[in-house]
Amino acid sequence: MPKYLLVLALICAHLSLAALSVQDIDFLLQHADEALLQRYAPQVEQHLHTRQISEPLLKDIVTYARKGNSQAMLSRALYRLALKAQDLDAALAWLELNADDTATIPYLQRLILTSSFTNPADALCIKHGTGEISDSLFASQILELEAYNDRIEALAKAKVNEFAVERSDSLALPMIDAFEAEFPLSKHLYCGYFYRLYHLLTRQDYEAAYDLLVNLPKADLPHYVTAIRILLSERWLNLDQTSLPETLSIAQVYLDLARKMTPQAEEWDYLFASYNPDSWAYYLDTLQLRIHYLQLKEHFEESEFERVLDFARSMKPLNNDFGQEAELAYMKGRILSLSDNASHTLPAAKAYLDCLIKGAPRKAYDVEAEEALHQIYLTQETELDFDAWCRDLAGYEGLIFKDMTAELGLEGKRFSRIAIADYDNDGWLDLLFDGKHLFRNLQGQSFEPVTNIGLDQLNSSGGLWADFNKDGHLDFVTLSHASEGNGDALMKQQPDGRFVKVNERAGEIDDALPSEAAAWIDVEMNGYPSLYVANYEQGSLGAGTPDMFWLNEEGYFFDRSEQLGFRTAQDMQGLSGRGVAPADFNDDGRTDILVTNYRLQRNFLFVNTPDGFIDQAFQNQVAGHFTKGYYGHSIGADWGDYDNDGDLDLIICNLAHPRFIDFSDITMLLRNDGPAEYEIDGDVIRYHKFTDVTQAAGITYDELHSDPTWLDVDNDGYLDLYITSIYENDRSYLYHNNKDGTFTDVTWLSGSRVYNGWGNAYGDLNRDGLIDLVVASSRGIKVFYNETPTTNQALFLKPVWAKDEILLLEQPRQHSSQPNSPAFGTRVIVNLDGNKSLMRELNSAKGTCSQNAPELHFGIGKSRITKYNRASHK
Repeated sequence: MPKYLLVLALICAHLSLAALSVQDIDFLLQHADEALLQRYAPQVEQHLHTRQISEPLLKDIVTYARKGNSQAMLSRALYRLALKAQDLDAALAWLELNADDTATIPYLQRLILTSSFTNPADALCIKHGTGEISDSLFASQILELEAYNDRIEALAKAKVNEFAVERSDSLALPMIDAFEAEFPLSKHLYCGYFYRLYHLLTRQDYEAAYDLLVNLPKADLPHYVTAIRILLSERWLNLDQTSLPETLSIAQVYLDLARKMTPQAEEWDYLFASYNPDSWAYYLDTLQLRIHYLQLKEHFEESEFERVLDFARSMKPLNNDFGQEAELAYMKGRILSLSDNASHTLPAAKAYLDCLIKGAPRKAYDVEAEEALHQIYLTQETELDFDAWCRDLAGYEGLIFKDMTAELGLEGKRFSRIAIADYDNDGWLDLLFDGKHLFRNLQGQSFEPVTNIGLDQLNSSGGLWADFNKDGHLDFVTLSHASEGNGDALMKQQPDGRFVKVNERAGEIDDALPSEAAAWIDVEMNGYPSLYVANYEQGSLGAGTPDMFWLNEEGYFFDRSEQLGFRTAQDMQGLSGRGVAPADFNDDGRTDILVTNYRLQRNFLFVNTPDGFIDQAFQNQVAGHFTKGYYGHSIGADWGDYDNDGDLDLIICNLAHPRFIDFSDITMLLRNDGPAEYEIDGDVIRYHKFTDVTQAAGITYDELHSDPTWLDVDNDGYLDLYITSIYENDRSYLYHNNKDGTFTDVTWLSGSRVYNGWGNAYGDLNRDGLIDLVVASSRGIKVFYNETPTTNQALFLKPVWAKDEILLLEQPRQHSSQPNSPAFGTRVIVNLDGNKSLMRELNSAKGTCSQNAPELHFGIGKSRITKYNRASHK
């Protein structure tokens, strides 16, 4: 063999051996940060030098290169993907990536790429991408096309997203006109039709709306279904513009036509929701059920009543993510209520009750269902109050909270964030709202505002308790968005109970940035907690600001953000921080820091090492899912051992609007499955395995989840879960732990449903052995006392620093005789008979600047405690 052929053969063999496997690439995509991706990039790129490469692998390499910021590899992968799969997006991305390097790109390479797209719509997009035609010419030539591609449809969808959120009729209608004129062939035209009808009804132009309903602009499936939605809406039916039989006749004709047009695709979108054949068939059935109900309401016949009821009973919603189960229950209640037969009264009540138990987005049926249920209650001969009657009707014997807000003197208070602690060390937990409104607990009977103690001038939106100078008195920090002074403040408690701002003496922590959340971190476990502050955006959406880490050196604070590893080259400008949740997730005895970031940005997970903090969010899969360059709108998170396996699991709440659901994360319940390792090319990569069990655990999708809290409501030893949801009329959730890895939504039956909630925290406010719940909301705070009927017992431990020792105080009566210095980071193991154990860890914050009482709560059920002690770490 000639020498040069031998060398070539050896080189090819080396390249083949060096290329990473598809499995290795997939692991790195899931677990690697930018540095690790770049380390293995040459071996991934070897695949691009082979003649045969699959389309899925090419797409993975494109994602790999984007995530790893490998521009040269990205260019090659995009080029091959564009040619192999006729992928227009890849071609346009390649052209954009190389727009400034025309001199170094061979003319033939560009020519081959641009000439390979012969479809008129594709060719037009290519011309626009190369700059051959201007934006205005591109827009005008779209009008000459006979069909659109996905790229042009995406441009049309972007226009839809703009007018979909515009509430002004005078502004929205011209936007819809422009959309229909610019994209006359778009598959999204029905969106313009829907929102045009919405705005016509809003401005009471009923004649124009009626004309559009009977003379559809396009006779296709989405227009038919959109017209049916409007015709059957309470808003239209209450207008009395047409007779009900005429309206229902039109709707039935449209529905019959729609059923014949059902797409044969695996999945498709309609008004920001995705459907498959089964879910679409169910959706059309819901429209049919409403027609049947309205016809029955207009003219009741017993035989028709039974037929409609049977039809409703035959319907099987796939889930309740968008309130499908609640809607069906509500309709069953309405149908049953049409009958004069007394035997249908309680079934109707149970249907309305089921609707309330299931819940639906934006309070869709809550008011009407509860009103109808209450009317039935008034007809019953019972000594039970309404809530108790409902629980009896449901056979419910679970978690129960009582709204004590008014009785405790807190009715009408509107705050956003809550921090609970016993500030005066009298054994009773007090409430700090928004970092400046303090209410003293009067032995669980009421709360009185604490005035004239130095809080009046604070410009704060949140606060967190800690004894930051270890003098035995509880201090706190306030957070603020102020940019010109009077912002973040260290508030030191004086012996007389007043608070004094000590920034000038203890450390100027006011960074003049929009501080959104924070947490105390005892880095050295010496009783001097340091402070991590997550800063939000400034100037424009997504323009994040750098977070700050203030190291506490015996009561004096110093900026060590860069020295301790919190600033990396790519994050010097900061992200849009929303929440901070510290925890020792890897069981090494050092508190780590999870930071949740908003605006489709990644999260941080700063692992506490002897050499400082290292961001390992990617390795441990808590950064978020990288999709089209985006992650999630993360807000709050909380750690807790919900499965009692001895390590901390994690829930991260994300805002996930349906119109952006294809590239933004939803709320994730991540089960901690412990340390794991993976070997690549002789290198061992160690990480903690977190498994997403959200759906399997029964956690319902909600686009507006905000602030979660793990808490054991019934003292059974298993952590339950409370989640608030932001925005008007969106509901909170209380999930009862079923002890098998799943949860049941008991929010309504428990009496803890809140709308437009934000911060929340727990503590035993009345010292009855059950933990209570405080929820902050712009609609008015709620204080829920726990009245769950149970004989389960509990152990409360308050870890405090006494000089250089951590004490575990059992009884509130012990508190006043010991320093009020929370020992954040303390982990305690309680051993029970039957070879069972519970683990809890005291952390200083969770969610978006919420703080639970600095006490460890162990529900022990009927078990007997054999011993408890602080955890020994690996």
